[in-house]
Amino acid sequence: LGLIATGSTDCVIAVREYLKLRILSYLLGHKTDVTALAFVEPYPLLVSADFGGNVAVWAVPTITGKDHRFANKVLTRFINMQSLESSASVNCLDPICIDDEHTFVLYTGDEDGEVRSWDLSALLPAAGVQKCPPIPASEWDPYKRVENDASH
Repeated sequence: LGLIATGSTDCVIAVREYLKLRILSYLLGHKTDVTALAFVEPYPLLVSADFGGNVAVWAVPTITGKDHRFANKVLTRFINMQSLESSASVNCLDPICIDDEHTFVLYTGDEDGEVRSWDLSALLPAAGVQKCPPIPASEWDPYKRVENDASH
């Protein structure tokens, strides 16, 4: 995807282009500290979690500029419930996509040490999310020194 996402205690997620660290968007929607983030490669999706146990799946912009119609929007959200009365903060996210089977499973780990799996497979066709083309190897070097454009 060529993106970096950062979350903070101000409940805002910043999505940046990897090579120049140029901000592509801010994602607003959490009400407590953002505790975990993970991209759902090869799709332009980001999963986020917060201290209150809320988990959200976002459509994010792409560096190619061919954005999804729901870019910067929450596609779905749910709460990681600890019991019928309380939620548990999610500290770990691991999204798994198996393309041949059209499977999207999200594994979450929370503050109580519980690991849960969430089948989100229906989300991909319902939202019409398409895979991002891979970045050509000639243009991608994860060890390249960051180019910072001071004019922005």
